Amino acid sequence: MGLILKIAGESSEGDFDFVASVNDMTVDRLKQGMPSDAPATQGEIVGTTVTVVSQSGAGGPSILSVSGGGGGAQTVQPDLDGLYSSDVAAETLLKQVLADFSGITGTTAAVAFSSYVRAMGGATGTFRLRVGGTDGVADGTLVATLTVTSTSYQMVTGTGSVAKPVGLALVKLTAQTSVTGLDAQIKSAVAIFT
Repeated sequence: MGLILKIAGESSEGDFDFVASVNDMTVDRLKQGMPSDAPATQGEIVGTTVTVVSQSGAGGPSILSVSGGGGGAQTVQPDLDGLYSSDVAAETLLKQVLADFSGITGTTAAVAFSSYVRAMGGATGTFRLRVGGTDGVADGTLVATLTVTSTSYQMVTGTGSVAKPVGLALVKLTAQTSVTGLDAQIKSAVAIFT
């Protein structure tokens, strides 16, 4: 016995049922009724401005609390996870989250910023980590930058520091490509502020 997927719908001619075995589900079948140029797989997705291919957690800003590390040190680790793509030559906001910096002592917050990144077709992809700025805008204080020219994913790490924000502050992940139309992609980004 296989798994049966039952979908009920309504057309201009009334209600109807569509029943199919999950084993019969192919990309072509799932794409029925979608525009002919809809991507079949994640590998076929080509960025148009910004493409969020996958993202963990709910969309929109989320608040991240400070957590304790070893030896009583406090850290902030914003949720920047996901797979993002931009084919725009101007710096573009990919994701922003609110982070609570109140538990970090001192006047400066150091950051280690790592991710898997790639750029298509000989372009250079530039990815920036910013703090503060205007909601929904690719601005704020530049903290760290990652660059890549490889078409294969490379793990790249950057470090930096920023004047410690007071309380809650936006943490932003941005991207740009050196050639409009050629994707710069980033996935599994991790930023740890201490």
